[in-house]
Amino acid sequence: MSFSLSFGIRDDRPNKKGEVSIFLRYINKRDWVNIPLKRTIDPKFWSKDAAQPKTSYPLCDALRKEMFHFEERYIQLIHKYFQEKGEYPPSTYLKQIKDYSLKEEETIPVRVDLLISELFKLYVENKKKDGFKKSTLNIYQYTKDKWDEFSDGRYLFVTEMNLDVLEHFRSFLFQKDLKENTVGKYIKTIKGFLNFCYFQKEITEIPISFKKIVIDKEHGTEIVHLTKDELEQVKREVFYSGWYGTPQLGLSDREKLIGQIFVFLCSTGFSYVDFTNLRLHHIQIENNRLEDEKYVTIEISRQKLKSIHKSIIPIVDVTIDILLEWIAIERDVYSYNQVSLKRKKSLLEHMLKLIEKGKLKKEHHPRLLKYIPQQVFNREIKKVLEKIGIDRRINLVWRIRNEKLERSQHLWEVVSSHTGRRTYVTLSLEQGVSHHHLMLTTGHMKTTTLLKYNKTSRKSVVKEYESKVTNSGIPGSNNNS
Repeated sequence: MSFSLSFGIRDDRPNKKGEVSIFLRYINKRDWVNIPLKRTIDPKFWSKDAAQPKTSYPLCDALRKEMFHFEERYIQLIHKYFQEKGEYPPSTYLKQIKDYSLKEEETIPVRVDLLISELFKLYVENKKKDGFKKSTLNIYQYTKDKWDEFSDGRYLFVTEMNLDVLEHFRSFLFQKDLKENTVGKYIKTIKGFLNFCYFQKEITEIPISFKKIVIDKEHGTEIVHLTKDELEQVKREVFYSGWYGTPQLGLSDREKLIGQIFVFLCSTGFSYVDFTNLRLHHIQIENNRLEDEKYVTIEISRQKLKSIHKSIIPIVDVTIDILLEWIAIERDVYSYNQVSLKRKKSLLEHMLKLIEKGKLKKEHHPRLLKYIPQQVFNREIKKVLEKIGIDRRINLVWRIRNEKLERSQHLWEVVSSHTGRRTYVTLSLEQGVSHHHLMLTTGHMKTTTLLKYNKTSRKSVVKEYESKVTNSGIPGSNNNS
């Protein structure tokens, strides 16, 4: 024999505010009783199917937690009666003890001012007023989503966020196979939130032990990039014209598009967020009539950099071909190797004028392309580069806290959208572009920040020594001469 407990509302007896009472119904055989929770709610916030408040109810989390504890107390009383009597209690028994079970000191007060959900909203609003960027605010939202997934209704109040709970949250994040830096961002957000609650909102009931939680961060992570030969190999496969060599793999249109985006990032130094913000009006064409020359550039303010100055990216070589293909020129209309760079610039200028006059329109304009989420791009570019054969093995070495870790992987396995920016900086420096001019294109304000992206290739190291060091290892004239 068994019993059942379920919550319900007295929607036939609303009070003056239109709210109705919540009760816990006990049923044993045909015997039943409604035990009042001594809470009221607007019926529109109650789900009869789920027998609980809807998530749209402002105090949903707190009320659900109170209901949980309320039901647990009665389950314990019922099982205690069963152990003593060998049967489940009749409704009359619960009627007699219900007043005793609901003594004021046993009820759980709803402290709205301590609810994590409400305080986190205030925290985010405070950051918005301080002018924080959308990308940073997105991290706050991702952190809250992960916390809700971890908490699952167990931790509703900010006073419950002690060191042990935060350590469990940190372990939960690592179980999700998140990278060390990503976990560090989430933990940093939680610490910032708790600092806000403790010092600005003056909620001193928060255990100060939260300050001891460690913010994880990787150190010395290998910065990977493509060599010039590898980039040319990609170009050969992702262009339709054969200007960069005859394609050998027969990639699909989607694979070629993903590959072209990657080549564009490698050729301009754009971060993916800047690429998605790129619009047709950012393409500038300056006519120098004296020299009979056109200068094509992209001028845009980098989103993640603090500088308000625009970056100026010259559009030459492959980027002209990419823009023509994306903007208007259908594939195979002309062969790139039969058209001069000067002619390509004139074609681009003509197409932009037609678009401006409304004579050439695509549904994704003024974007260059339809939006592709960064996570999708990062997943697909790995598959494309694997298919092309960008399989050089690289040794990754990094340090987490005091532990040194090392791993060997194929290049395509660790490539992402940011690899394009690293490749752009490295290849530009290898080909002799000055730091000053390169920083004008990347938007960096400090040379030290720029050089973090620069990775001297194995080829350049060997060439430098072969040209200046003899076979005996003594500096001087080269024996190869």
